Amino acid sequence: MGPIRAVHEYDSEPWGRAGQVRSIVQAGGTTLREELTQVDDPTMFAYTLSRITGPLAPLVDHIDGQWMFTPVGTGTKVMWFWTVHPKSELAGRLMPVFARIWQGFAGRALEQLSEELLRP
Repeated sequence: MGPIRAVHEYDSEPWGRAGQVRSIVQAGGTTLREELTQVDDPTMFAYTLSRITGPLAPLVDHIDGQWMFTPVGTGTKVMWFWTVHPKSELAGRLMPVFARIWQGFAGRALEQLSEELLRP
């Protein structure tokens, strides 16, 4: 997984309603389909990433993710959960290695998000 290069929305409505679907293109050419599966604004949203192409395609069938936001003092606690569904039994055996890589990606993504939100 890498930085997002483009997002192609299939819906003219603003993003944020369960059932909406869009296509994401990442740097390096990986593509995936994102569907919002649950939205409880402003406390959480859940999604499924599927139709994954690129380096993850042989390993990952789909990913279920969820972001949760909880007020803490004058800030917000952000929690990001995900379940990676392997494409095969063999891919399932490789998930511990993939998990370490994914956690690094997730950590960098959250750090970057935090930096951007704190900019004046």
